[in-house]
Amino acid sequence: MGFPFIKYKRKINNNGHKQEKYMAKAYNTGMVEFDDLSIRMEQHCTLSRSDVQAVVMELEYQIETLLKQGHSVRVGNLGIFYPTLQSSLAEDASQIHPGSIKKIVCNFLASKKFKSNLNDTQFDLIDRDVRLSKGIE
Repeated sequence: MGFPFIKYKRKINNNGHKQEKYMAKAYNTGMVEFDDLSIRMEQHCTLSRSDVQAVVMELEYQIETLLKQGHSVRVGNLGIFYPTLQSSLAEDASQIHPGSIKKIVCNFLASKKFKSNLNDTQFDLIDRDVRLSKGIE
């Protein structure tokens, strides 16, 4: 089975002119939970499901710890996890302090190899009907 998609109609703003256009839109077929993922991984390597889960849980802990210290973390050919901050704005630099920071955000940048591996994806139209965005009849 290929990557499922649907036909989608939406309004776009093109230099001040609203137009209706069609596009392909990803169709989510559901969430793969951690247990199911670890079972799939167990079937493709020498680790047991519990070993896979232990490694992933430790990887999660280490990435979280390193991000909190300001590090970026490269995970093989998967990509890079890196932290950014969201903070309040101030009129003067002296007004920026730890309390100005609203939250830390984890971003992910897929590696070139990982993105390249996605390029050979096959696509399956799962429904011939056109879905409409809000405001289109």
